[in-house]
Amino acid sequence: MNARKLDENEVSSLIGKTVGPRAYQIDEYDAALAPFQPGDYGLVELGDDNRVTVRARLIRAAERRHLALSFLRRRGNVTELYFHVAQA
Repeated sequence: MNARKLDENEVSSLIGKTVGPRAYQIDEYDAALAPFQPGDYGLVELGDDNRVTVRARLIRAAERRHLALSFLRRRGNVTELYFHVAQA
């Protein structure tokens, strides 16, 4: 048997952080809410994304930032999502 200690480069390549799709989504939504403060209003253009999924991800991102979102209803507009930011 032959054993040796790994150097720093070998360790970082072995346990290097890989960003999976879920982590990427978390970062994306956290970054999207970063400029918002309590009292601000926001708009999300949904594009091809599912309204319910985007809403849930925004809520989770707001919770991580200790914020609360309330969503505003807009009659007939299914491609945009409006929200108000409050302190959680």
